[in-house]
Amino acid sequence: MSSTLKHKGFQAVIEYDADERVLVGRVIDIDALILFSAHSPDEIEPAFHEAIEEYIEDCKNRGVDCQKPCSGTFNVRVGAELHRKALELARRSGESLNSLIMKALASEVDRRMNAAADAASTKRFVFREVTLDTGWVDAMRAGGVEQEVGSKFDLPTGERRHLRH
Repeated sequence: MSSTLKHKGFQAVIEYDADERVLVGRVIDIDALILFSAHSPDEIEPAFHEAIEEYIEDCKNRGVDCQKPCSGTFNVRVGAELHRKALELARRSGESLNSLIMKALASEVDRRMNAAADAASTKRFVFREVTLDTGWVDAMRAGGVEQEVGSKFDLPTGERRHLRH
């Protein structure tokens, strides 16, 4: 059994943990993990409100914006000419303007996300000179880096080797 609560734009799912005999809540639709619990239904809503207030205060103290759930709607100003062209294309395609914009946005977001993922996976780094912990030296050797130039020396943080590749 589960139910939901809402507070200040946040939504939480409430479930009963029979093993612990406690109600457990989890804020959904945001990346932050916000959990709360209570022993009775009368206590769960105040616990949720307190968890949200603590999250907002923590974000404020750290100088970051609170992540709020997306509603699925937003306004975009595109200019009259583009608006007219999009509306005409939607009519010709036999679909609503909303549907056309959703498809175009989804396509562009997917294209950019895939391009970013491809760029990240093919990015190459060339190191001319680095200082690494010995564990990294062993890992580099295992990866085929054999050339070692320079001297071996000890630092307070542990043994390090100076490499040039």
